[in-house]
Amino acid sequence: RRGSIYDRNGHLLAANQEQYRITIALNEVRDTAALAANLERSLGLPKARVANEFRDHYPYFNGPYTAAQVTTLRAVRGVHLDVLYQRVYPMQSLADRILGRVDDNGAKGIEGMEKALDTLLQGRPGMEHDLLDAKGNLLRSPGAPLLRPVAGRDVYLTIDDDLQGVVEGALRNAVANNNARGGDIVIVDVRSGEILAIASVRTDSNTHRLASTSSALVEPNEPGSTSKLFTVAALLRTGADTTPVDGEGGRWIMPIGRGTRTIADVDKRSGPVTLGETVKYSSNIAISKFSLNLQPAEQYEAIRDFGFGTPLGIGFPGEASGKLQRPALWVNRLLTQPSLGQGYEWEATAAQLAVGYAAIANHGVLLAPTLLREVHDEHGVVTWRHQ
Repeated sequence: RRGSIYDRNGHLLAANQEQYRITIALNEVRDTAALAANLERSLGLPKARVANEFRDHYPYFNGPYTAAQVTTLRAVRGVHLDVLYQRVYPMQSLADRILGRVDDNGAKGIEGMEKALDTLLQGRPGMEHDLLDAKGNLLRSPGAPLLRPVAGRDVYLTIDDDLQGVVEGALRNAVANNNARGGDIVIVDVRSGEILAIASVRTDSNTHRLASTSSALVEPNEPGSTSKLFTVAALLRTGADTTPVDGEGGRWIMPIGRGTRTIADVDKRSGPVTLGETVKYSSNIAISKFSLNLQPAEQYEAIRDFGFGTPLGIGFPGEASGKLQRPALWVNRLLTQPSLGQGYEWEATAAQLAVGYAAIANHGVLLAPTLLREVHDEHGVVTWRHQ
């Protein structure tokens, strides 16, 4: 059995459902008429269909049939059941891009957490030694199986299914109401690093249908003004000059060597702008001026220390690292440092931004984020727990 996936509260998100196909060896059957009647009754098959199949030496009923349907057939001599495993998701589309999917055989994860946790979820098949007599009758070999089957581990994600449902609904409404191209929501417990909900929506430009993806983890973008806080943190950490700077009335012609660069603010400020007001009014001009009070390495290291420029390490397939260049690769610090402060010339995913903000909420301690909370063995014993 492949292991099941649960949310943090033990609500089932993914499980294996046994289904069966049936082959009958008529030479082993003792009462053909009784078996035919059993097949009609248990599988809901027409009498003519069963009679037609019984013309063959080895009738085959493809199904697939449920465990309940084959219950009365299991002990019947000559009936051989082939087990199929189908992966089912009781919550339907909830967190579907995070959960991912398995292959057509239901045995191997090929996307999302099904793939990331595949070595935990996969079971180990068993093996036993049987004998057949000259008439093809099965003779059970005495003794223990050659290899005992071991079920896959059950995993508990950090996701809260109720919160995940609220988040997905709210995000779809927000994207639709604002005629947006997409959006992401990531909710992190700042005390543990556990991701409680994560959802992404991207609008298909051709059909305008909402297409859900795992882009919050795999799609980096320039963070823009959401990232001003990290340069502010660099200023406070290094003790750099934070004397208020001139807001320039919302438009600054910045000298850069032999040329100039124009930086503008939506919320125009004249006179002195403090570091706090820089964040409050999201001033591009002020953060650009403050950025130049830092050494290039100081600004770079502060942004890097919030987890940017490197994968979060969640293990999600395709997880993006974003982009953050070392100062040695900068062409002109007068261009790059103000740009970094404004949230340009570097890239981050929505999940990276959430984790960075969580570090601020956690008094400056950056916690490794996770989507995996616990792992249980086939007996329900906890073998691993996130700390």
